[in-house]
Amino acid sequence: MDKNREYFIIENHSIIKKVRIIKFIGGLYTINIEGTSKYLRVHPSRIYSTYTDASGAAVSGKNNFGTERMKNGQLL
Repeated sequence: MDKNREYFIIENHSIIKKVRIIKFIGGLYTINIEGTSKYLRVHPSRIYSTYTDASGAAVSGKNNFGTERMKNGQLL
């Protein structure tokens, strides 16, 4: 993934945020959430290259742990 390019992450299983990659160290990306001074270290599987990819993952309600969630975040 390229630095200073726009990517997207899903927060709280439903909110899609635009982010920029700052650096990659130890298998985690340091990202900056656009419009804030918030920096996070995230696993590469949480980063999506397009808004469409992120919205598809958010709507499906599936995560990497095999549990499903409803749109409002409640466990099924």
